[in-house]
Amino acid sequence: MPVEVVADVPVLVAALSGIGPGAVAFPATPPRSGQPEVDALGVFAYPDKNFALNMSDEIVEGVVVTLRDTHGLAWSAGQVDRAIEVLSGLAAATSGGLITPEFSMQIPTTVGLSAIQGIRAAASHELGNPRVVVTSDPAALRLDPFAPRGIPHPPDQPIAILSPAAFTAAAERARWKLRPA
Repeated sequence: MPVEVVADVPVLVAALSGIGPGAVAFPATPPRSGQPEVDALGVFAYPDKNFALNMSDEIVEGVVVTLRDTHGLAWSAGQVDRAIEVLSGLAAATSGGLITPEFSMQIPTTVGLSAIQGIRAAASHELGNPRVVVTSDPAALRLDPFAPRGIPHPPDQPIAILSPAAFTAAAERARWKLRPA
């Protein structure tokens, strides 16, 4: 079973904008770029299915709104559509996909909205374990590991909350251990 991973909106947007609207593609395993968010998204380009990319409707909507924002990135509708196709393709190729977030859980109010959306998605009853949220939100990172409260969730299966760089490093360590002999 793969590690179930949810990246929050700022991480996905930073990864997509780091790649650029004209070159949003992961046809093969990308080399390390030195950009933590791009490298974290690149983890899902590997064909080994050790890590499954998952998103909720609110995360996808947040990515679309942020990329289209005329005061910020101002990507065209076609560029945004292509970016969402790439994210969907990476999710499908890794046995991840669109999931229903868990809205009734308790999350500290110090955590930002995008990280909350990621944690809600990672707590979905549709996912297996282990689970990871990739975020740059400092308040969310201080929660690692996070044991959801207010919902049925096994206490021995917390959600790891990692920065993009920490997630990429953990993925590389796991792949090194899982490599064929």
